[in-house]
Amino acid sequence: MSKKWVSTRFASPTQGFGLDVLVSHLRKGFVLSVALASAIHLVVVGINPFAEAEKKISRPLTTKFIKRQPRLSKPLELRKIPKFKRQMIRRQMRMAAARMDQVQATAVFSMRSIIARSIGATKINALDTGRYRAVVVQNPNDKQGLKGFIKLARVHSMGFVIDGSSEAAATGSLNIQEIDIICDMINEWTGLRADFAGSFTFDDERLLEIPIIMPQGTPTEGELQNMARYLLGGGFVLLEGLNRDQVRQGLRDIYGVWREALEKYGGLIEGRDFYIARLPDDHPLFSAYFDLGAGAPRGASGFGMFTSLSDFNVVQGFFVKGRLVAVPRPLGYDGIIGHGNGVETTRILQFVVNTIIYALTQEGSTTQRLMQMVN
Repeated sequence: MSKKWVSTRFASPTQGFGLDVLVSHLRKGFVLSVALASAIHLVVVGINPFAEAEKKISRPLTTKFIKRQPRLSKPLELRKIPKFKRQMIRRQMRMAAARMDQVQATAVFSMRSIIARSIGATKINALDTGRYRAVVVQNPNDKQGLKGFIKLARVHSMGFVIDGSSEAAATGSLNIQEIDIICDMINEWTGLRADFAGSFTFDDERLLEIPIIMPQGTPTEGELQNMARYLLGGGFVLLEGLNRDQVRQGLRDIYGVWREALEKYGGLIEGRDFYIARLPDDHPLFSAYFDLGAGAPRGASGFGMFTSLSDFNVVQGFFVKGRLVAVPRPLGYDGIIGHGNGVETTRILQFVVNTIIYALTQEGSTTQRLMQMVN
C-alpha cells in the first residue's frame, strides 16, 4: 500500500502526531468516566436514607410450668371415723302393778281441785286489778261452788253508738241493758262477781283478753281478722238471736260473718275445721250450773237457724276445732233478755247463765288458759 502523501510545505515537529490515537484514548476515558458516574448514581439512588430499618426482635424468654401429678397417698392422712345415723328408739319399760290395797288411797286429785286449794278468796280479790278479765275457781265436788269474777263486754262495729236506753235494740244502737241484767243474775245466783267491762270495737286488741263478748252489728272487712283471732284464741260469743219478724223476713243464718272471718283470716275449712250443729238435750251446757233437763227453754225468740217457728228450743252451736265458740242468746219480745211481757223468763236467764259458766270452764277457753298460768 502506498504511503499517504504529505505536503512538506507546512512541515512541523508535530506533524508526526496521530490525532486518532490521541482522541481514542480520550474517548475511552470519557466512556469509562460516564459509566463509573452512572454506576455511582445508581448506587446512591438505590440507597433510601429515609427508609426505616427493620430490626428483628428476638423472642423473649419463656417459662414452662410443669404441673405435678397428685400423689396417690398422703403421708399424714387421718382415718375418718364413720358416724352412724341416729335412730329414735323408744325405750320400753314394764311398770309393776301398783298395790292399792296397801296404799289405801281413797281420794282422786285433779288439776282443778289443786287450783281451788291454792287460790283463796283473798287471792282472787287481789287478782281483780284490771289485768285479768276473768278468774274462775271450781269445786270438783260441787258444780255450783264457784268463786271468782268475770268481765262482760259489748262489742260493736265502728258505725254503732253507745246507748243505754231500752229503745236501742229497735234503733240499731248499742244496748247495754242486757249485760246489766246478766250481771245481776250472775251476782245473785252464782258465786261469781260479774261487771261490765265496757264497749269495744271489733278491731280492738283488748278484745282478745275478754272471755265472753256480746257482739252487735255487722263488722267491716278490716275487723274480720281480729274476729278470727278471737275465736281461735279461746273466746266465746253470745250472738244475737232471731226474733219472729226476722224469721218471717227470711233471715236464718247468724254465723255468716264468723264463717267469712275463719275462712279468710283463719285459714279454716267449713265442715272440717268448723261447723254448725244442734246441741243435744244432754249437752253439758244445759247442766253446767242449772239442770235444764228438757234442753233449751222456750222463750220469746228462737236460737239461730231453725226450720219452723215452733222449733224455738233448738239451739244451734258453732264449733271450731271441736270447741263450742258461739251460741245465740234468746231475746225477749222487745229484743232484751229477761223482758218477755208477761212470759216467764227465768229459764231463759238460767240458760244464759249456764252458757256463760260453760264458756268459762270448758277446755281451751281463755279463762282455762289463764287459770293454768295463775296456778
